[in-house]
Amino acid sequence: MLVEEEKQRNPIAQGLPWTTDEPELRKENTRPIDLQLHSDVRALERAEFDYQVAEKMNLIEQFKIERERFQKVNGTE
Repeated sequence: MLVEEEKQRNPIAQGLPWTTDEPELRKENTRPIDLQLHSDVRALERAEFDYQVAEKMNLIEQFKIERERFQKVNGTE
């Protein structure tokens, strides 16, 4: 009788079954969203700025060349 009482005091844990009879629920695939990072926007703005600065520098250089040519033609320096 003591052995039976001992077994009742310490029940054996029952594990879960490996499979269940319920079908698996399939989740809908996650769809990626189109991200627009601030660094990408900043890079585009910086490229435009650099292009404008280069254009301005070229225009200034052309103006200097034209002015030097004009001064050489007129003989004034």
